[in-house]
Amino acid sequence: MFKNAVADAVKAGKITDGDQAAFDRFVGLSKTPSFNLFILAHQGKLNHFKGDDGFEAAKRVWAALGLNSIEFNSKTSQPVEEQFWDNFDIQFNVTEVGMRKALPFFCVDPSNRAKVEALLNGQNAQQLNGGYESQRLAY
Repeated sequence: MFKNAVADAVKAGKITDGDQAAFDRFVGLSKTPSFNLFILAHQGKLNHFKGDDGFEAAKRVWAALGLNSIEFNSKTSQPVEEQFWDNFDIQFNVTEVGMRKALPFFCVDPSNRAKVEALLNGQNAQQLNGGYESQRLAY
């Protein structure tokens, strides 16, 4: 979903190809995006990134996508990465129905897709992960 939002912004001319490439390198979108370092640097907690081409491109991409309005809460145990994704889902209207439709595009490995589909259909995560289950605690 995030990659699609970036691609749409590039097509619309809101993000340059060069910024997209530098952004991808900085946040690791070649595999899966990780925004922890970017968010900490954006909050001024990692000043050594100031002036870094990738970081500066990431700031432009962030702004072009309208993500500057996200406020991160430092008084919660929820990691900033999770706070980001929660806000992204709301801002870009990511729904279960939409995720089900897009599943073949972002989960190409058939065995992983089968696990995700099973989870979406209510099967126990513990059964699918060899007896291990993680749960999100309320916050």
